[in-house]
Amino acid sequence: MEPQNWGCSSLLGNGITGEIPKELGNLTSLIRLDVENNRLIGEIPSTLGNLKMLQFLMPRTQSLRVY
Repeated sequence: MEPQNWGCSSLLGNGITGEIPKELGNLTSLIRLDVENNRLIGEIPSTLGNLKMLQFLMPRTQSLRVY
C-alpha cells in the first residue's frame, strides 16, 4: 500500500516518545490521526497542514505546541 493512500492512523497508547514526524504531512489521504496517550513533545509540524482531508487530530495528553 502506498503511504499516501492511508485513511486512518491510530497510534493510541503506544508509548511513543519524541516529536510527531513531519513526514506524516505526506500522507495526503489521511482522514484521522489519533496520537492520544503517548509521550510526544514539541510542536505539531506545519506539514500537517498538507492533510486537506484530515477531519480528526487527537493529540490529548501530550506536551505539544501549535504555532
